[in-house]
Amino acid sequence: MNSRNLLIAAGIAGIAIGVLSTVPVLSLVNCLLCGWVWGGAIFAVWLYKRNEGPSALVSTGQGALIGLIAGVIGALISSIAGLALGGSAAAQLEQIAAQADPQTREIIQQIGAGGFSLIGLLFSLIFFSIFGAIGGLIGAALFGKPRMTPTM
Repeated sequence: MNSRNLLIAAGIAGIAIGVLSTVPVLSLVNCLLCGWVWGGAIFAVWLYKRNEGPSALVSTGQGALIGLIAGVIGALISSIAGLALGGSAAAQLEQIAAQADPQTREIIQQIGAGGFSLIGLLFSLIFFSIFGAIGGLIGAALFGKPRMTPTM
């Protein structure tokens, strides 16, 4: 397995996953069981296969690995972009805390915006990795077999 092509394919697809998962209206596709993550992982396998050539074989294990890496990159990009775009998380937490009961308000204040961002990153890493690996398996099934060129 060519690690350079793997990182290029997973990186491009991971950036696409992260951006599409963060854009407000487009991010709704992720309500369909992480739709952008599946699609991005399938795209990553297609890119890897394209870079390797038509005679290359992408096994299901390799497809899962490509999708997993794309999912991890997507989760990191999505979390960073989410912090940049939704920098008002602290203000939103203050509004929630103001409406909550005293015990919940204390918990929210102790965890803080950084803690909630870290929890969000952790969940993104878990779900994007799982659905990325599944998408990579699908991509390997779709694009992994070598294409035979007809000989005459």
